Amino acid sequence: MELFQTKRNEKRTKKNNKKLFGSLQIQSLPLDIKIYVHELGINASKIVDKWKASKISAGTYDMDFFYKGKKISKIISINNLQQAEVFVDFLNDSFSVSYRNLDAEENNLWADKKLSQMAYFIAVEEMPKPVGGMDSLQARVSYPEIAKRAGIKGKVFIKAFVDKEGKVNKVELIKGIGAGCDEAAMSAVKNAKFIPGRQKGKPVNVQVSIPILFKLD
Repeated sequence: MELFQTKRNEKRTKKNNKKLFGSLQIQSLPLDIKIYVHELGINASKIVDKWKASKISAGTYDMDFFYKGKKISKIISINNLQQAEVFVDFLNDSFSVSYRNLDAEENNLWADKKLSQMAYFIAVEEMPKPVGGMDSLQARVSYPEIAKRAGIKGKVFIKAFVDKEGKVNKVELIKGIGAGCDEAAMSAVKNAKFIPGRQKGKPVNVQVSIPILFKLD
């Protein structure tokens, strides 16, 4: 009985000591940015499109990002059978870093599988384009009267998440000018139909920055 119990405990210990792994993907525009992750041996500049490692020990990692004298530090968690996805977004001379954890099984991202249907490329061979071109999209934007009366003008930058069917699933405001212009731009982009982006000839999900101009006559 004692021997049987000992073997059972050994099995339980081995099971509890099982190594846990996740994966990491860093996505960035092709700009001169330096990324340091000491624990993973990452010391890189000019990350183009994405950097990916498929089998990383689960745990927390310190990441440092440097660009034009600015430093952003981020602590990320890599969970078992999940992919930590880090995004580096640029606007003029500034940048921001965000990340999320995607369930590997649900999103089909584990064990070197391709990007899932819920993941979006940042840069592809053929970027999404509004059907009819930017002029057609711009023509559908309603200039708020309150903005006109206040003399507010300029560009609003919208991030559009365009799926492989050309549908805009989500929009986010990157930079706005207020007075209702931001909402008008987001509505126009959200309801626009796009020619989907393509990678190696196949339609893929892509996130793209769309500038909307508000100009007084």
